[in-house]
Amino acid sequence: MLSASEKHLSSGDYDLAAFLAEQAAQLFLKYKVFTLTGEVPRTYSLRTLLQVLAVVLSAEDEVRGFVRENRSLLIRLEEAYIASRYLFRRYEREETEELVAFARRLMEFVGGL
Repeated sequence: MLSASEKHLSSGDYDLAAFLAEQAAQLFLKYKVFTLTGEVPRTYSLRTLLQVLAVVLSAEDEVRGFVRENRSLLIRLEEAYIASRYLFRRYEREETEELVAFARRLMEFVGGL
């Protein structure tokens, strides 16, 4: 999904690129929780999924610091999920580039825990 997000970003389909970036991050976090616990969390919230991982991995301090430093980007990425379903929201190139890059950074952070 992240590759598809980057492809749509390149072609100027910013709304879909933002949505796919969020989906890539969300599904990656759910996959990590599932592989560690055998359960799939029933939430779409990236912040909630990060909290679950923090507990499971005993990495509360690292995750708390990451969330604190990136709270605005996490909220904006979560908003891409909500906006795709319930809001009329148009994304611009620079904002979408930032969200796609952050989704990649989020996955790299979690992969390094």
